[in-house]
Amino acid sequence: MEVQQNHSETDLATKTYLRGGWLLTARLVWVLLALLIVVLNVLAVPPVIASTFLTPGVVRELHSLGFSLTLYLTLVIGMNGLCIGLYLAMAALLFWRRSHDRMAYFGSLTLLTFGGAVGGFQSNFTSSSLVWNLIVFVPFLVGQTAFLVFFYLFPSGRFVPRWTIWPTLLSVLYWCAMTADPDLNSGPLGILILPFLLTTIIAQIYRYRRVSTFRERQQTKWLVFGFVLAMLIFILSRVLVFILPPAVLNSQVAGNLVGGGSADLALMLIPIFLGIAILRDRLFDIDLIINRTLVYGLLTGILAALYIGLTIGLESLVGLIARQSSQPVGIVLSTLAIAALFQPLRHRVQNVIDRRFYRHKYDAQKTLAAFASTLHNEVHLQELSEHVLAVINETMQPAHISLWLRAPRQSIEQVSRHVEQPERRNKDS
Repeated sequence: MEVQQNHSETDLATKTYLRGGWLLTARLVWVLLALLIVVLNVLAVPPVIASTFLTPGVVRELHSLGFSLTLYLTLVIGMNGLCIGLYLAMAALLFWRRSHDRMAYFGSLTLLTFGGAVGGFQSNFTSSSLVWNLIVFVPFLVGQTAFLVFFYLFPSGRFVPRWTIWPTLLSVLYWCAMTADPDLNSGPLGILILPFLLTTIIAQIYRYRRVSTFRERQQTKWLVFGFVLAMLIFILSRVLVFILPPAVLNSQVAGNLVGGGSADLALMLIPIFLGIAILRDRLFDIDLIINRTLVYGLLTGILAALYIGLTIGLESLVGLIARQSSQPVGIVLSTLAIAALFQPLRHRVQNVIDRRFYRHKYDAQKTLAAFASTLHNEVHLQELSEHVLAVINETMQPAHISLWLRAPRQSIEQVSRHVEQPERRNKDS
């Protein structure tokens, strides 16, 4: 069964391969776009520094804080450059390893144009020349469109379901209008991106539940896990900004360093997980990673809330009784309580996650545990065989089960001796 599944996956993969003139044309387009994006980003660095990172307000603030101008530019340009470089490096790796594969090629093209053009320095690089703006915004348009279309194609490289071809064509027209007139982003047309995002989610859910093979589902899990993790980091960084003092919150320098750095960190997770999903989806067990992330993420949130609540509550209680400050006592008691609750709470959260999201595996583990206890007491071969078939049927649910029992080697040798001994007696007589 496993061999047949591997053969079917191989047959489906070969249908998405590029060959002959199509492969040569695709590679040529990628190389030309890569050269154009790299050159544009290098040329855009000086004007972007002057217009974005070194405005008169930022320069005055740096002088008032006594912050080094060189260090500030190194941090800002370095963080942005590292993010762009990671996108370009992963795009080059996908292109080098799997450019013949249609899905891998399109993923490489998406990372190249989205990371290098949409998220790169050239996105803020404008000029009064129409020809120059056209050269600058063609990769930008390709990046915006490819990033959306990627989710209509991933992971098989085909439009599933078939109606996703229509939102793909509409998205091309939409981004053409948005790129031609950036002021439309702040108008009613800017909200139209939401229906496109909704259709990508619907298409991915349909593909995962109805069409995808086991490997394609693992690839989808890797990609979704990376995007969710990036979104959580981005949201958490924006929430933490409101905790900062007003002086830091209104600072342009802090905004460029903290806000820009957290956004770059979140964006850098996308090419990493996309590359794993395409090249190394079987390197780790993604189900185990998701399970541990859910367990320890929820456990950390619960323990943090309990710690804050216990600390405040115990400080207030001890303060009312002792009529004096009791912060060290509250912290010590809260820490001891959290240490005592860690293991029981972790097991409880693990059981809840397993029952809620991994019900099939949870039931299989219970069935196997019950079968292991049965092995200690059951000695009858027929009943034991029935138990084995029942456990396999309940845990794996195959279409057909057959069980063959081979006689032990010792019994076979004993039977052969009994057969040989009469023959020897006949010869002797």
